[in-house]
Amino acid sequence: MPFKTKPALWSAAILGQTEEVQRLLLGGADIHEKTQDGSSAIHRAASGGHSAIVELLLDQGADANVETNNGDTPLLSAASGGHIVVFKILLDKGAKVSATSKLGVSPLHQAAEWGNRSCVLELLDKVADVNAKTVDGDTALHRATAAGHGASFPP
Repeated sequence: MPFKTKPALWSAAILGQTEEVQRLLLGGADIHEKTQDGSSAIHRAASGGHSAIVELLLDQGADANVETNNGDTPLLSAASGGHIVVFKILLDKGAKVSATSKLGVSPLHQAAEWGNRSCVLELLDKVADVNAKTVDGDTALHRATAAGHGASFPP
């Protein structure tokens, strides 16, 4: 059951406190614990670009494809911030390139919208669907262009 306050593991993960995350895990913290919005420690570590914590959480059994209440995955979180090291770790550990949020937003949509070219290129290398559309009918190129990043989107 999601908590109304942020679990200690979640807070340590978002702040990049690797030693605190290790201590909490050794003390029995629930790696799968979620907040009210359904986010878990791995979402927060991924959004902050904390690669050591992402690796630690995955090694301890965190799911690379766990979803928030909106269907966001850790890969979507990493794509937003352009955290290519975290992005590659998640992909190497089985994160789904084609996973989408409830709004149909894929990692490619997210990376393109935020102008994170290295993530876009990595996804294209993994054969992400460039024609995938959100529930609003937007492709990754649409989102990149609307956000002012169309010129940097690969051909």
